[in-house]
Amino acid sequence: MTSRLEQFSEHARRAPALAHIAARQLDHGYIDTCHILLGLMQLPESQAVRILASLNIDLRKLNFSVVLIVGRGGQGAAGEIRLADGTKRVIELAVDKSRRLAYNHIGTEHLLIALMREGEGATVREGRNSIQDRS
Repeated sequence: MTSRLEQFSEHARRAPALAHIAARQLDHGYIDTCHILLGLMQLPESQAVRILASLNIDLRKLNFSVVLIVGRGGQGAAGEIRLADGTKRVIELAVDKSRRLAYNHIGTEHLLIALMREGEGATVREGRNSIQDRS
């Protein structure tokens, strides 16, 4: 029996590592769904990025928007960075989506679908709050 990590494609395995780097760069002590999205956007050859590009989503603007919405953390990320509950849920949803579609792997496209399904990560919450504050 293969481990869950072995089921992830090479790009899908790299996305969380890139999310970790994004969280550290933003001085966040956690990896939330926004960091997963930032990680995915750093994989230009991935299926997730191809999907976003096919929808005419400007990845540079999206990246800028995510960083603008979540901002910099005040706590610094010197210690261990934890996975936020939403991030754990995204991984579970990606695994579930891949299984339901009868794929033999979990790809970046599954992570992207899971991000859209989760919908309650820091990016969405903060974006909603930011929009409400401007109203």
